[in-house]
Amino acid sequence: MNYKNKSRLKRIYTYTLPPLLIVIFLFGTLLITDTAFGATLMERLKGYILLQVEQNGESWYVHPAKDTRFYLGRPADAFDIMRFQGLGIANEDLNKIPVAGTSWEINSAMRDRVVGRILLQVEENGEAWYVYPENEKRYYLGRPADAFSIMRSLGLGITDNDLDQLTIDPDSMDIIVAPDTPEEEPDDPGWVWDETPPVLENFMVDFGTYNSETGKAGDYDFDIRLEKVFGDFGRTVQNELGEPKILPQMDMFVSSDTDIVSPMDAEVVMVTYQEDTEDYEVHVRPSFNSVWLVNFDHLKNLSSFIVEGANITAGQFLGNPSPWGYFFLIELMITRDLGDGAVGYCPYDFMSSSLKESFESNLDTLMSDWETFKGDTTIYDESAYVKPGCLTSTAPG
Repeated sequence: MNYKNKSRLKRIYTYTLPPLLIVIFLFGTLLITDTAFGATLMERLKGYILLQVEQNGESWYVHPAKDTRFYLGRPADAFDIMRFQGLGIANEDLNKIPVAGTSWEINSAMRDRVVGRILLQVEENGEAWYVYPENEKRYYLGRPADAFSIMRSLGLGITDNDLDQLTIDPDSMDIIVAPDTPEEEPDDPGWVWDETPPVLENFMVDFGTYNSETGKAGDYDFDIRLEKVFGDFGRTVQNELGEPKILPQMDMFVSSDTDIVSPMDAEVVMVTYQEDTEDYEVHVRPSFNSVWLVNFDHLKNLSSFIVEGANITAGQFLGNPSPWGYFFLIELMITRDLGDGAVGYCPYDFMSSSLKESFESNLDTLMSDWETFKGDTTIYDESAYVKPGCLTSTAPG
């Protein structure tokens, strides 16, 4: 690839393909040594992302088909390299490669072709995937921040001496950017962030009038040990250090068999298994270049359809609520983040007009029933709400 022509090629790709900008300054957990790999260093490192730990954390991608390494410099340069070195793949073939977090194994006929490669989903919108050589699973690479979160745990540290044994590709950049050089925005006129806010069509669980025989109000489980059956947005709790913390989400305490459904049409950008709570957190966006991120936290029995890169629709089954002490919990959080820190927003602002009307009425009934059940009319201070269910409009995410 002649990089003098890369601006023309960039115009071809950037209107349809999601970015892979942030692949620099990854934090690897394994340091490679020539003692471990000896004369087969290149063979062992094909397809890996390497971090130059004795310098400033410069990152390199070892191309598995070319036996050369590419420097991943500024985000815009990494964007070009990963695009030009990506391998187009049809959906039928992509489906033969397991998604990270699944237990099935890669199709043997695909292994040699795709392990260590960046794959571009050519029959869709050019969604990008990285097939990690260590486990032969594919990782979805969406927005820059999402790609960073996924790939930082996959990078391998390498010494300068070992790195020097790997040939630099002629098409790779030869200018190393000092770490204190101010970062530049990508010079791609076709890339813009999508500011369109998400629209919630439902509230993930069902409301209902309290039934003393079932002990439930819709899906909400009335347990006398609970303080609040609905956790309002912006409420203050104590963190692990005993300091006040404002919560940027709404919490629903529901019965264990509740079917949690997606409140919106969205693209799944990250699925995280949380070992401490033994459940899943799912991150979705209304579009791949959206500034908005919607989180569904504390899911168990996760649907097999909820994988990174999948498109989901409002009302689609996500999973069941996860145990939380004696109770079962699901959280909803909406944040906006352009790299300067995430901010949580009151979910009511994103509800469709029909949902806003039903939500306000149903929430009033739920809180009244709960206070009657607990024998305390001061549990919910509706007068303090700036919007239904929200004590503040925003909170640190």
